Amino acid sequence: MADNISITEGSGKTVAFKDSGSVMHQRVVAESMTDAGAPQDTSASTPLPIKSGRAEAYEDEKEVAYGSIPSTFTDLALSNVTTSTKLYIHNDTDKELNFRFAASGNTKFSVAPKSARIVPILAGATVVHYKYATLPTEGKVKIEVIK
Repeated sequence: MADNISITEGSGKTVAFKDSGSVMHQRVVAESMTDAGAPQDTSASTPLPIKSGRAEAYEDEKEVAYGSIPSTFTDLALSNVTTSTKLYIHNDTDKELNFRFAASGNTKFSVAPKSARIVPILAGATVVHYKYATLPTEGKVKIEVIK
């Protein structure tokens, strides 16, 4: 139990703990900041704020090994997209991954090696094309449609 901290009783400080039988667990209060920058405890009336982003509903997911993405554009069909639909792309390979939307051949973007990016889907897009300029030698790519 090297991770535990001993508290000397009678020193004037009270620390909240929960006894799980074999070890005591310290209780803590999560707090957030108000709009004015003051700390506030979380409660039913002041819940911990959660910002949208990765904690959204994923409609579809595609994970591919580096060897299955060619150096020519490959299609990824998109369905039921709205103006709030986005792509989350995690490129865990050693090469840059290039994209373009079928609705607009001029709208191109890329995802650097070992990085991730969230990209809004263009209105009317039903297909996104992706390819490597130079084929990678390691890693995977995860493409998720966020609704």
